[in-house]
Amino acid sequence: MKKIKLSIIIALLFFSTITQAQTAEPTFSKKSSWTEITTNRFDDTFFRTVTYKIDGDTLIEDKNYSKLYVNNNYFCALRETENNTIYIYFSDLYIYPTIELRMYDFDWYPGKILYWPECVDYAGDSIIMTTLESNIDSIQLLDGKYYKYVDLGTYRQIRGIGSTDGIFSVFCETSPSVGDQTALLCFYVDDTLVYRNPNFNYCNMNSIDTVTGNDSKVKLYPNPSTHFMTVDFLGNLEVDTFKIFDLKGALIKIYEVRGKSTITIEAQDLAKGTYVYAAILKNNQKLSGKIIIQ
Repeated sequence: MKKIKLSIIIALLFFSTITQAQTAEPTFSKKSSWTEITTNRFDDTFFRTVTYKIDGDTLIEDKNYSKLYVNNNYFCALRETENNTIYIYFSDLYIYPTIELRMYDFDWYPGKILYWPECVDYAGDSIIMTTLESNIDSIQLLDGKYYKYVDLGTYRQIRGIGSTDGIFSVFCETSPSVGDQTALLCFYVDDTLVYRNPNFNYCNMNSIDTVTGNDSKVKLYPNPSTHFMTVDFLGNLEVDTFKIFDLKGALIKIYEVRGKSTITIEAQDLAKGTYVYAAILKNNQKLSGKIIIQ
């Protein structure tokens, strides 16, 4: 009888170990937010930022997803499987089919082949991105934790964050001929800055810089707005950049001013709500006020 009980205990421990091994810890946090920047290799004065945020859950075809927002507007849904594969679902965008697409496979080990998502050759075979060998390494990021990454030459895939060339850069698409190039600018988990791009001297702020000066020198109209908003800089202000933040302090948009007296904001690109602007002068003085989108 004792031998039978011992055998049962050993069997239970064995199956428990297998179950734990097959159920991996999630790699991406449902409290992640990040900003990507687009620059142009032919125009060093051009740049544009886009802010992403995972916020809330949704059920699609009996599967649990997390909602992904772009500049506070719902964009698509993400989910992670037990083998650390990230899938994305576009529900109403004409640029992608309304089906689930595989984005990232974070189950890394030597000898494993990574394929470009949704990318096949003329024979219909999946195209290989890389074979994992010595290009798997670890890096300590700004939160003090170590993250595995795969070196892919000009960029990296960081486990739980994605590509340093931007979250959607893994799709099989040709580079834009106009010279645009996208990069991950910064990545947050909760309010903790985890990654900051070393090629830029600014990042997505979690708190708005202390504001000085008098915002009466910055005139916005119409405010509130639904479509376009004009911003006039009065009194010969030498404004360098004009930034828009949400009320949590996340950087939503950056406009390159470079001394111009007037700029136009595309208000229809912003979700309804209240925002804070900061006009950054060439002497680093900051003028601030509110923007209301209806």
